[in-house]
Amino acid sequence: MKRGRKPFRRVIIAGGGGVGLFVAEKLEARGGVDIVLLERDGERAAYCAERLDKTLVLKADSLSAATLDEAGAAGAETAFVALTGEDEINVMNCLMARNRGVAFAVAQIARTEYAPLVGSLGAVDRILSPFESIARGVMHWLRGNSAHAVALSHHLPGELLDVEVTGAHSFAGKALKDVRFPRGMNVAVALRRGAVVPANGDFVISQGDRLLVFAETGAVGKVRELFN
Repeated sequence: MKRGRKPFRRVIIAGGGGVGLFVAEKLEARGGVDIVLLERDGERAAYCAERLDKTLVLKADSLSAATLDEAGAAGAETAFVALTGEDEINVMNCLMARNRGVAFAVAQIARTEYAPLVGSLGAVDRILSPFESIARGVMHWLRGNSAHAVALSHHLPGELLDVEVTGAHSFAGKALKDVRFPRGMNVAVALRRGAVVPANGDFVISQGDRLLVFAETGAVGKVRELFN
């Protein structure tokens, strides 16, 4: 937060995929802010609503001006976070949200070559490009076949688990948004044939994929059971 800026009272999250849901859960745990999650897929929106206790989940298109108004975009104490998993939509979301009156806009951009152009638009206050930064870590963790779990530092309440998808897993062949994973589990990224792939809601899990999964402390046992 910049010096002199009032604390945000509302955060609107566009996208109920793994990252969007994770952010909403963390904001709920922190408290002190109204949270609105926008997700256009009905089943995924219902799933997010089940997982979240203090967040208003709307089944709606975040690119709709009416939706942004309903979510409370207008206001000097509102922040907007675009996490749909699609760079172009995230940028358009921020442009529209700023036009509707949000005070601060954040866009997740996976393709780093977009960053200079997006920054020049002036409508996005902060650009997140998580996949480039974690790719090096993922490759390091997945380099050895024997390294199947990496404990996070004490700053994060959980573990990163390196798991491999086999034909025995019922979720093989399904999109992430269609899988009901244990509460407290989020797929951070996937490794497929040596390439790091963003694990957004439309990502289809395939046999042979290696998944880097973040499991909160209370969910570690259930996650291990699931993948065993």
